[in-house]
Amino acid sequence: MICDEIIEELKANASEKYKANVVKMGILEEYSIGVSTAVVRAIASNELARELWNSSYHEAKLLSVLIFDMIMTFLSVHLMYFLFNLGKMKRIVL
Repeated sequence: MICDEIIEELKANASEKYKANVVKMGILEEYSIGVSTAVVRAIASNELARELWNSSYHEAKLLSVLIFDMIMTFLSVHLMYFLFNLGKMKRIVL
């Protein structure tokens, strides 16, 4: 899957709801497609990285590992952020 194919896949999964959310966070509208993070993760992990891993080329497999590592880092950061905010919410409620 090349960059243009990925962008087309993102556009096929675009939603005005998600675009509005991104704009609220400060991303300029012209730099947003409007795709949920779940869709982005699915494209990255399920398609591109697996295609690269299943190729016969060493460098493609390395790129696949880097993509998986990036995804795991992304998920870890978001999990820590969620847990941190959950702890703040519990303190406020108590």
